[in-house]
Amino acid sequence: MLELLNRIVRHDIRNDVQSLTGWGEVLKGRCRSRERRPSNT
Repeated sequence: MLELLNRIVRHDIRNDVQSLTGWGEVLKGRCRSRERRPSNT
């Protein structure tokens, strides 16, 4: 029973980490695109 719970929790944690990693890549891309744009000042 403990082994099953361990697998489920590990799977859930991995899914959350993958989600955060994906959003991190999206945000990184947005920050880079803003750095490339010329400023309007």
